[in-house]
Amino acid sequence: MAKLSSSLVLNKYILNLFGVTDLEALSLDLKDSSLEGYDENNISHFHHALVARFYSNANLPKELLLQYDQNIFSHTQTISAKRDEPIKWKYCNYLAPAGGGL
Repeated sequence: MAKLSSSLVLNKYILNLFGVTDLEALSLDLKDSSLEGYDENNISHFHHALVARFYSNANLPKELLLQYDQNIFSHTQTISAKRDEPIKWKYCNYLAPAGGGL
């Protein structure tokens, strides 16, 4: 199990990749429920919002963020297949790995 101090360092590193200092700054403008879901190419609206907002300052390759997004989509499809209603992630669920690493 990871120590809290390690998680905090990783958290700061991830936030730094986006050019922000805290999770609140990262999640700003992502709280709108219209961002929940995917486009016709199965890319999340959160991904599009993050790219539009941060990529002039981000040190994170767009391809890596897209890979992260597609990984979420794949797991969501697998989990949703066994449920009556598909999972719809909120911004805090989507960004949760920023606390533990992308």
